[in-house]
This record gives sequence, structure tokens and C-alpha cells, in this order.
Amino acid sequence: MKEEADAGAGAGGEGGRRGETSSSRPPSPQSRGYASAGVSIDSSSFSLPPLVFRQEGNIESLAKSVDARDLNLQESFLTHAGIPAPRNSHPQSSDAENEFLVVHNGVITNHEVLKQMLIRHGFKFESDTDTEVIPKLAKYVLINLMKIQELTEESSKGSLFHDDKYPSQNGNPRELFLSSDANALVEHTRTVLVIEEGEVVDLKDGGVSILKFDGDKGKRGVLSTPASVQRALSVLEMEVEQINKGSYEHYMQKEIHEQPESLTTTMRGRLIRGGTCKAKTVLLGIPVTMEIASDLLDRQGPIYREDTAVFVSQSGETVDTLHALEYALQNGALRLGITNTVCSAIASNTHCGGVHINAGAEIGVASTNTSQIVVMAMLALAIGGDAISNQVRREAIIDYKVREVLKLDQEMKYLAKLLIAEQSLLMFGTGYNYATDAAAISLWSMYRVLPIVFYACQDAASFFSYSILLAYHLTVLRGYNVNQPRNLAKSVTTD
Repeated sequence: MKEEADAGAGAGGEGGRRGETSSSRPPSPQSRGYASAGVSIDSSSFSLPPLVFRQEGNIESLAKSVDARDLNLQESFLTHAGIPAPRNSHPQSSDAENEFLVVHNGVITNHEVLKQMLIRHGFKFESDTDTEVIPKLAKYVLINLMKIQELTEESSKGSLFHDDKYPSQNGNPRELFLSSDANALVEHTRTVLVIEEGEVVDLKDGGVSILKFDGDKGKRGVLSTPASVQRALSVLEMEVEQINKGSYEHYMQKEIHEQPESLTTTMRGRLIRGGTCKAKTVLLGIPVTMEIASDLLDRQGPIYREDTAVFVSQSGETVDTLHALEYALQNGALRLGITNTVCSAIASNTHCGGVHINAGAEIGVASTNTSQIVVMAMLALAIGGDAISNQVRREAIIDYKVREVLKLDQEMKYLAKLLIAEQSLLMFGTGYNYATDAAAISLWSMYRVLPIVFYACQDAASFFSYSILLAYHLTVLRGYNVNQPRNLAKSVTTD
């Protein structure tokens, strides 16, 4: 099975409260999109099959038909195969008895070949999604008594299996969670076990086993026998309060107003060793090439052993950026990463472990984080010989500037009211602003129909915060979902 997916981090923990939700906290991970939602609920008796509920739309639409307090597995997705519909929602099932259930992030590139093979063996498909081949293939393997490593041939992680023959709980009070997003775990546990590339996790009888598959194939073309992996537990440096909206109306609004603290945290005691952005070229004139990951792969752009390739991703799991990272690895380049997620795939597969922005939990899909730009600007200044003795002064100036901008929140809301009827706006940026002009992207990601937005500001230090405030208020006034823009996901797991 050939699969292209994000290197989703798995985690396990014990204890905690089950099913608590509030209006200020997302009831479950919702960062994969919101075109469809689904849930599987186990029976207390292993003789009864699990129940499966699936709905078009977000988790709120699913909760109308299911009591959220009873959920033990819940996820929402950006549907990438087939139209948003209950039949295309996850989890996907192997048969009417729901013997195998799968939650999956990513794309299976050869699913049509697998589907035709399974149809020839009597399997019937109900959905349009490629994910459905996974549980049916598992059922086929079980019927034919094939070895488990043959099921994982040419696949990477990104799938979560449920199988009644190997339950994760068997009368044991320990709770185990498998998640691709730390935000989903912090309410229950902060103790996690990070799953790396090429590993398979077996949750059985309250215990966890990790098997590592070698990438080299044996004589018969299947993966070699897996080796057992021992790994120490890690502790998440995150609190439940970080994923609450608090007194703010939207997560995006909260993240905008947290910029002074997040910027100070980002700059404090940091030696930045990586970053690539037009900001570097604009600030210092250093020879830097900015590449869009997917374009680089399409044209097989030149990367040499003498090059330093830097990969920027908020989630650390963006799939086209991960493919570009693998391409840089094959060409022997030094690999650095800038991400806001510790132990993400990009952080784990770069030479320095990744530059962690440390900007706090991000719930809103649209990028509001000026911390990423500050990290790259600090890199440019470090390359240019900026004295470390100026760090305290820089922190004070940036914190003051951003706080002054946020005092104008109501003025920016009034400006948004004046512009709300405009069909097109124009974004202008000069000098440093040209390098940090993300307002056009924010406005584009907020609107269902793309307006051409143009906006000019002479204050180079405050431009980014001004533009994000304007984008936020325009979006709210137009009645769109500011936390989850249409057709966007926080962590992009498809090409």
C-alpha cells in the first residue's frame, strides 16, 4: 500500500477525565479541517460491534445526534477524496460488523489499484474516499492469514486502527490515547510517547509496543521483520488554559492579543540557527532563495551539499514541506527547521532538532503569529553581526510597539466597517513591510470569494499587527468562520 501522509505524532498517557467540554475549549481535535466528522463508540461487551456515527460538517453537527460525553474517539477532517458527506466521513469501516475502523490523515496514491483488487475478492465499497481501502485491506489480510508486516508494505504512519481482536483496554483502568495533535491530549495527560517515522504502535491490554520497520525490502519485496523500540516518555510543556478562548470571542482574536507575550518568549535567550524568507534578502541583501515546497519538487530544483535548506511550518507536519525535506536529505544539504510544534516531523528530521518558536498553542487556522517572522528576522540580524547586547532593547521596543497597535483595536474595527462593502482592496508594503506583508494572505484565507486587497502603512514596525487586526475584523463583520476558514486546515496533510 503506497501512502503519502503527514508524520502524525502519536502519544500515549494514563489517567485524566473523560469527555469534559466547555464553550471556550474545543471538545476534540479539529485542526484537520471541518468538511466532515465521525465517531466510533465501543460497546462494554466485546461480543457487540462498535457503533459508528458520521456526519457532513463539523463536530457540532455530529454532536446533535450523539451525546458527546460518551465519545472515546473523535476527529474532524478536511475531506480530500469525495464530496463532504456522511459516507465519506471518518472512521471508515471494513464491513457491517465494523471489525476494523480507521481514522487516517493523508492520501493513498495507489488506492484505485487496491480497490479493484478488493472488489474482485467480494468487497463492496460505500464511500468515495481512499481511506476505505485500509480497513477492507486489513480484513482481507485477516481472512487470508497474512503476516502483519505485509499490511504495512510501502506505507508510512498516519492511520489509527481500531480492531476488536486487539483492544487497547481489557478491564485495565489505564487510558491510552493516539493523536496527531498535542492539543487533543493536554486535557487528559501531559505524559506522551512520541512516534517516529516508519513505526507501528500496538495498543494492547493497557500496554504499548512500538515496532520499527526498516525501509529496505527483503527478498520477497516486503518489509523486513520489525524491531522492538524502547523510548523514554516526554512531558508536554503546555497547559489546558492555553487552548481556552478565555474572554475572547474567537481563537484568532486571542492569538492576536497574545502577540506581545509570544514575541517576548520567542526572542528570550535564543540563538537562531535557521530560517529562509524574503525578509533576509530585504534586510541584508544576502543571497537567499525562497522556494515553495511543492514547486521545488515539481521542477527538481538544484540543492547541493554546500547548501543550507530551512523549512518553515507552524505545525511541523505540512506534507509538501516534508517531501521537500526528504529531497534535501537525498541531496546532502544541511537541514534546519522553524516550527511551533516540538517533536513534529520537521523538528525530528532536521539537523538541529528545529528552531521552536514557542508561541503557545495555536487553534485558529489562519496564521496570526508574528513570532515566526521575528525568528527569521533575528536570524538575518545574527548573520549580519547584530550584537547580543542589544537583545534587551529589542525586546522592549517590539513589546511596546505591538501593545500600542493593539490599543487601536476599535479603530481598526471602525475601518473594517468602512471597507466591508468594498469588492476589492489593495495591499501595499514598502521596505521591510514588503518582506512581512502577510495581510493579503490572511484576508485571502478568510474570504470564501477571494478579494484583491491592497493596503498601505508607513509604520514598518507595526505593519503586520495592523494588517492582521484589519483582516480579523473584516472577516467577523462579513459573518465568516474566523477560526476555521473554508477549505483550510491547520495542519495540511495532503498534497
